[in-house]
Amino acid sequence: MKKYLLFFIVCLSVGFNASALTYEQMTSDFNELVTEIANEYGPLKHKEALYNFTLSDLAGEYEAMIQPEMSEDDFYYLIVKFVANFQDVHFGITNDSAESANLGFEVELTEGAYIVTSIDHSILPKGSVRFDVGDELIEFDGQNVDSYIKKTIFPYIRFANKKTQNSFGALLLTNRRKRLSPLPTGTVKIMFASRIDKSLRREVLSWNRVTPQKTQLQIELPQINTMIGSQHRCSDVSRIAIPENASILDVPFTAYSMPTEKGDVGFIRIPHYAPFNYETGEIDAEKWLIDYEKALTELEARTVGLIIDQDFNCGGSVALVHKMVSYFADKPFDPALFTFRAGPKQLQILNWHFDKYYTEGTTPFRHFQFVIAEVTKAVLAGDYATPKIPLWGFYDYAVDDLGEEQVQPSSVRYTKPVLLLTNEMSASGGDMFPGFMKDLGFAKIMGQQTAGAGGHIYVMPEDPFMLTHSKVRAIITRSLFYTPNGDVIEDNGIEPHYYYDITLEDHLGGYQEYLNKAVEHLFKDL
Repeated sequence: MKKYLLFFIVCLSVGFNASALTYEQMTSDFNELVTEIANEYGPLKHKEALYNFTLSDLAGEYEAMIQPEMSEDDFYYLIVKFVANFQDVHFGITNDSAESANLGFEVELTEGAYIVTSIDHSILPKGSVRFDVGDELIEFDGQNVDSYIKKTIFPYIRFANKKTQNSFGALLLTNRRKRLSPLPTGTVKIMFASRIDKSLRREVLSWNRVTPQKTQLQIELPQINTMIGSQHRCSDVSRIAIPENASILDVPFTAYSMPTEKGDVGFIRIPHYAPFNYETGEIDAEKWLIDYEKALTELEARTVGLIIDQDFNCGGSVALVHKMVSYFADKPFDPALFTFRAGPKQLQILNWHFDKYYTEGTTPFRHFQFVIAEVTKAVLAGDYATPKIPLWGFYDYAVDDLGEEQVQPSSVRYTKPVLLLTNEMSASGGDMFPGFMKDLGFAKIMGQQTAGAGGHIYVMPEDPFMLTHSKVRAIITRSLFYTPNGDVIEDNGIEPHYYYDITLEDHLGGYQEYLNKAVEHLFKDL
């Protein structure tokens, strides 16, 4: 049985219906989407107040852009742009396209410049181009890179954090996804400045179109594994090179201890909170937790402090975030607080989930029954949303009960000082985990403010819903969640105690300065 029911993962995937749409059909689909937003979108009032718009005005503006002669692709991307106004990475439209186009290299916005960070030599063989890792991209398609990104890519980006927008724009510059924006074709003229002598070098590169075959699971669950680019994004592999003198742990993610002047320091990677098994279609939470418990037990015994690498974390399950926090908790703590949109579909989906996955008499049954009762009460009262209520998680996979009234510290615990690394691409669960660790005093944080993706979506047969004529499906964010201190995470994210900007030297040197600075800050608590 597939169990992919609640995630809050950075995601978006879209596809296209082959048949033509009439003007009336496009208008009907657009208004169907607007109605769903009005009735079910959790952050709507928050967004309207923050960005100073009303749904009716925004919808009127975009409906006026629908033209009878529009192609279906043009209509689709109009909706994408409409949705981007909400600056909510969870909220999107989805279908089955896996098509992409790339130029064979990547850039990252680093110290105000677009720096080449990787080259795929299977696409650009060594010696075939006159640029290298560390060179600066200064012109793209005959335009200043900043200007090109803001004109061509920004209209489709849905992150609220400005630094996240800039970083994601840089990633999309040379790695396009049809699910996100139109795919370019042909060639593009680009210009680089050498990092060695600053000489200018021009290239003409062809877009490499990719149309992969998709498994049935990927078609059913397009949300999984959607972060673009290099292997460290949402990956078990840390971008920080493992020191030569490190003792590597036998677990399927980067974990090791390394000697320092104050004793051995541990390092562990947490790339997400959704350990998905692509063969079975299930979250394999039990094995995932066993591996982390094994690593933390070993590091507790041999280290004086721990660095957790959670940058580029793409989120996951509420219950697994709670469980991971419990490994560092020295006292019980309250579960995450949510305000649920009081909509009929919200209630329908919650009841479907409750009936299918909960066993009467268990603690999770009682927890989830309370959530449904609160949403039902709000719907019957005609309220916009519930008050802040605790959500323990969706127990549709193997994880032990977290507690009755509060989440209890785990029997496996790491008790030494912890420094948590985050960046602007840490999102959703990647916002929630640092929010807990910071507010509860379980860790200090270094890096960048997280993305600010603070709501939940359902990934299940009843949701996302499909627009009638275009067959485009919409994923709707149906709540807001909060830090333990009561701050809304959506649009805000979590600020670090210590800011750190990735440098050119980091890209060229395996991010060792990044690691050294983390050790330096960790030492402050030793």
